[in-house]
Amino acid sequence: MRREYEHRFHFIQEELENLQKYAPIEWHQPNGGLAYWVNFKRNSKTLADEALKKGVLFSHEKSMDFHHREGTHLNIGFASANEQEIAQGFQVLESILKRR
Repeated sequence: MRREYEHRFHFIQEELENLQKYAPIEWHQPNGGLAYWVNFKRNSKTLADEALKKGVLFSHEKSMDFHHREGTHLNIGFASANEQEIAQGFQVLESILKRR
């Protein structure tokens, strides 16, 4: 599993670099764990809601904030998503970002 997670980790890194063509996103490679926190510099709840309408679930910052404050980060995890599902999620994000 470690090799599989490492592969997914690098696959997401490549997808994030491609996504930068459509939005000035920022992230740091995680030192551990199975998720990236990505700053989209816009309301992450709105972005997550739009993705959900297209069948892709992302956790947004507000859902994880103790005080439920609006945020700009999405949590993009790869523990339970295979490469095909990750690619599908990024295609949805790309389609949303291209419209804006």
